[in-house]
Amino acid sequence: MLKKILSTGMTGAEQAGLAAAFMKDISTGGYAMKDYKVLDGKMKPLKYMPELIGLGLIETEFEKLKPVFEKVCLESDAHIIFQSDEPNKFETNTSMLIKEYSKPVLKVNIDSKKIEHRFIVEFLRNNDVRNLHITGKLDSGDEKRIYTKVLKIMTSAITDYQFEMSYR
Repeated sequence: MLKKILSTGMTGAEQAGLAAAFMKDISTGGYAMKDYKVLDGKMKPLKYMPELIGLGLIETEFEKLKPVFEKVCLESDAHIIFQSDEPNKFETNTSMLIKEYSKPVLKVNIDSKKIEHRFIVEFLRNNDVRNLHITGKLDSGDEKRIYTKVLKIMTSAITDYQFEMSYR
């Protein structure tokens, strides 16, 4: 049974994962870079977004994302990566890093016109996921396109998963 969603607090998919968990009463947590910085220089550091800090993100001493990401990977049972048709360098590096941990991974094409959240439900059930890391494509600046799409998908998937698990 899904107990926790973990994150590094990056914009887009990761923040949407935290929000979906919060909306569905699932525990949240994870680790953030020093000073709660995010990769996009245009975004304010997470320390100025108390709604995210209240979701259990712990500030680390790391100024680079990789060691923070590794801490989240170690605590996760599985990963869902929301990536584009043609993954950019960040998305490719994310996939390669996660692969090192030999844990179940579901890649979801965020550019697809219709994403079937039932595949996410099956992934969670089939892998008996307790601690899930949601990651992938970043939003930039004030754009919330990725966040909005992932939030909708994950909220629907978690709702169906919780309903299904309530009958087990």
